Amino acid sequence: MRWIAVALFFVTFATAAVADTYDRTWLGIEVKGLDKDEAGKLRLAEGRGVRVVNSVAGSPAEAAGLRPDDILLSIDGKDLTSPENFTATIRARSPGVEVQLRVLRAGKEQTIKAKLGQRRGPEGAPQLMLDTGGHMASVIDAAITADGKQLVSASNDKTIRVWDIEAGKTVRVIRGEAAPGNWGSIYAMALSPDGHWLAVGGYLHDVDKDIASAIRLYDFASGKLVALLKGHDNVVFALAFSPDSARLISGSADKTAMIWDLAARKPLFRLSGHEELIHAVAFSNDGKRVVTGSEDETLRLWNASDGKLIAEMTEHKAIRQRREHAEHLHAAVGSVAVSPVAPLIASGGDDGRILLWDAETGAFLRELAFPGGMIGHMSIKSLSFSPDGRRLLSASETEGCETYDVATGRQWYGGKLWDEPLSHIFHSGDPVEHLSCGDGATYRRDGRLAAVAYNSTINLIDPRTNKLLKTLRSSGTPVYSVGIAPDARAIAWGNTTESLAESGYTLMKLSRRLDLPSDGKPIGAIGDISDDAAAGERNSFLRASRKHGPLSIGFQKVKGETSLISTRYVEISNEDQVRAQIEFQPPLSGNTPFTFTPDGQTVLGYTTVDPVTHQIVTSGSPTAIVVPPGLLRTPIATNQQWQLCDATGGAWMAVPGGLARLSHAQLFGGGAPLPQIFVRDSSILFATALLFDPPPAGVPLYR
Repeated sequence: MRWIAVALFFVTFATAAVADTYDRTWLGIEVKGLDKDEAGKLRLAEGRGVRVVNSVAGSPAEAAGLRPDDILLSIDGKDLTSPENFTATIRARSPGVEVQLRVLRAGKEQTIKAKLGQRRGPEGAPQLMLDTGGHMASVIDAAITADGKQLVSASNDKTIRVWDIEAGKTVRVIRGEAAPGNWGSIYAMALSPDGHWLAVGGYLHDVDKDIASAIRLYDFASGKLVALLKGHDNVVFALAFSPDSARLISGSADKTAMIWDLAARKPLFRLSGHEELIHAVAFSNDGKRVVTGSEDETLRLWNASDGKLIAEMTEHKAIRQRREHAEHLHAAVGSVAVSPVAPLIASGGDDGRILLWDAETGAFLRELAFPGGMIGHMSIKSLSFSPDGRRLLSASETEGCETYDVATGRQWYGGKLWDEPLSHIFHSGDPVEHLSCGDGATYRRDGRLAAVAYNSTINLIDPRTNKLLKTLRSSGTPVYSVGIAPDARAIAWGNTTESLAESGYTLMKLSRRLDLPSDGKPIGAIGDISDDAAAGERNSFLRASRKHGPLSIGFQKVKGETSLISTRYVEISNEDQVRAQIEFQPPLSGNTPFTFTPDGQTVLGYTTVDPVTHQIVTSGSPTAIVVPPGLLRTPIATNQQWQLCDATGGAWMAVPGGLARLSHAQLFGGGAPLPQIFVRDSSILFATALLFDPPPAGVPLYR
């Protein structure tokens, strides 16, 4: 069999925070201390040395050759005893100074010289920002103001937008400090019940760890930043205010939650015990308790007055462990909601189940619903109780927006309760149309309107009927398919959902094209591909394909099951015989696509990387990338970081004659956010900008 190079495009939401500070002497690494056991295994005295966790692309540390897991013992003969000691030692020196680092690597000591640099923040000329009137990346949280007139949304595009609900237009934008790459990305947002405070968490700084993991607290009326709440050791993924708006709870990738006193701008309690990052947090309706939900498949109930644990809630994990093929499932808790009128908690898991709990004791009550779906594609993205507590709005990956009667678990649809679970199949001769929904589910206080985000838009729905009322979006037109010319000099896309069945995917029709600048010529005008055009014009553009001759790629089929797949394993087959298998931990999304390049030598996919562990996690939209051999180019204007990796984690790029290994500095682009083409079918993803660098020079390395 031919060797096939398997590569993945990773969108990294956040790199590890570094232990250097903004606009000061810079080495460019993140370090952590050694505990007693680690020191013992390395035969070091307790309290001696720090471990390198990561280095920043293009940093002095990378230039000097420092690697993850190196142990730094001393700088210029001065012993290192802690991360704080390391940071102080670096700051005491001036940029441009050469230092001698004593390093323990693979059991052997060596001396490495490094020339310190100076890293500055996003200063200089203003950055050009394209304002399309809406978000340009996924919306991660939403809230409706108390008067019901405005909606607030936060997005991965690093902005917070305030919308006039009636007009469907943005009335103002709140921006924080941001820079090329992930600097400024938002992962969580909450609006206080009294409308006074707006809290924001995310990857807020690329250099200073304390700021990167802080919470921005804004005066909502003015949009003025009034405080940075520092205390977490990693980025914040979840935020919620107490009913009286006096306290805030935050959940972080450092596996802890914190309760904050907003008047004093100080933490009251740190809640420790979860084994993985915390995705969801909430106060009880009386403000006496808080609940946290984690990647470790559990919830925990805490006393908000003293920070003590009341109960560990493990039913999500227990249900998953009792199921057949449990090893293929994951039940991370990604969403929680608290009833505004009763001591009741609802939680949603990645296994597609919604569970109810006693908010006073943490006792498991019952399973409310199981929308289900394909393994790796069942997550309950967000939950929200209606103001009267009688209904629960759920947004799941597979079934979209669904409203449940809390007392019975039956579904509301079309203004009535149904006796049987609804899905995409037909019931009583009428099709059930589910709205696509994701994060940020929230009700207006009158209960007549609800909002849920989907990709870069926000759907406003009537929760009594589950009918779409309005969509808040940018002025652009959704793109459902993309193609690229074999010579990479033109792209094509389609704005309709009319599909064509090809190559194991359902591909949408291409209807427009654009000639890219080349040979000194400027960018061309957008042209239509008319319905009368020859089929050859559409077919000339490269599209995704899971097959290439006798070769095919897809998720592993579970033995003994006709329709069950495992998204943990991707397999390459020759004439239906598996020849190679790649394991992903945690499992991918069921929509994560893969495609052969035109020469059949490489398999490309689109997925995302966990900001903390740097492991592959589920992707957002089903997309894939097809690039002509030798013509892959690095986007130089993007609000994400892109990296081409092989199965061993090496960084590669296609160059004439083969694949060349590249440095991170060559791979990562940056700049102001530009329009992204989000592909909803399994076609190809054209990168986020129309401006590209030429392929960098490199020595071809054949696989």
